[in-house]
Amino acid sequence: MSRAVTGGGRVRTPAAAMAAEPARSNRSGIGAERSPQRPDRGRDGRAAGVEVSLAQRWHPYLAAALDPASLARLSEAGLPPPGRECLALCAGASRVPGWLAGRVGRDDAVVATDLDVRHLRADPRVHRLRHDWARLPAGRFGLVWARLALAGLRHRDRLLQALAAALPAGGVLVVEEWYGWLDGLVLAAPTDRDRRLAACYWQLMGERILPGQHTDLTFAGRVHAGMRAAGLSVDTRVDTPVWPAGSPGALATAAQLHRHRAHLLTCGMTVGELSRLTGLLTDPGSQLVLRGHPLFSVIGRKPSHALASATRALTGK
Repeated sequence: MSRAVTGGGRVRTPAAAMAAEPARSNRSGIGAERSPQRPDRGRDGRAAGVEVSLAQRWHPYLAAALDPASLARLSEAGLPPPGRECLALCAGASRVPGWLAGRVGRDDAVVATDLDVRHLRADPRVHRLRHDWARLPAGRFGLVWARLALAGLRHRDRLLQALAAALPAGGVLVVEEWYGWLDGLVLAAPTDRDRRLAACYWQLMGERILPGQHTDLTFAGRVHAGMRAAGLSVDTRVDTPVWPAGSPGALATAAQLHRHRAHLLTCGMTVGELSRLTGLLTDPGSQLVLRGHPLFSVIGRKPSHALASATRALTGK
């Protein structure tokens, strides 16, 4: 292990590092179907079967780790105003779009987007589109859910304001982001060497790799204030899980490791260290236990016309 990478670690929202791409227009006005992509075979041009397979499981593992908390918060958020649709941004393999479709009870009332539509769950009730931040029609969506979708973008604060502004009266915006709490990520490990190895990984991800990809590890802490500045009433909850080895959160971490394998090798980790850490994360008997990343779940509501009128009458504004 390189001496330059010892100590504690940082974390970011890797699935959230989604940059907008040009897209063909379609009937929804918010995206386009995406053509299939070739898998990244790493800097040496070869695809190691196990590692590629694990990296490709990132979206399902992430959904399994985070969906329970997201569904609980969306239950609190309620349904969109009558006649409005739901939008699930950068939904990946989440069950949320299908769950929303069941709650709304209308065909074609839910739109789910991702940069690669192949990641989205197939559901005849959900319209699946390639994501395009440049196309957000105002007033159409009464409930917008965005999980790990903003912190990895350059103009994250401006996009948050745009999402709030696009809501109709009575609409709801739910933004969920991981916060980069960097200390104490490894709660238990079979040996001190393994603890240092896991900490080394998080240090590289949090201090070099993810910030180098324009991810803001503190953005989650600004969402509440950003929504208030946009005129929304805001409620924030923070969920900090524990991820034992073999749990969805630990498996998502292993998948993330292999998504960034080339960067980690460039930063000084060895193939053997990556293999050891993968085993620790995926083997339920390894005794590795991680403190999961705090998930800030922020619900913002735009006042209804009636409430806005009453407020103006009371304040004279």
